[in-house]
Amino acid sequence: MTNANDESIKVTLSIGVTQHDVDDTEELALYKRADMYLYQAKKSGKNLINYEGTNISSKNVDWK
Repeated sequence: MTNANDESIKVTLSIGVTQHDVDDTEELALYKRADMYLYQAKKSGKNLINYEGTNISSKNVDWK
């Protein structure tokens, strides 16, 4: 990626993903779990997607 001056910019990405659980009684439970998985991805390294506790390398994801 480059900026307006054609200088290279390094970008990393970490994502936390979860699904709604029918047992969720707290309104923010979904957001709390996604946030927890996000920080697990960040702790495990850069450019990771953490899907409900399973790290997936973003190199294996087709971003198109």
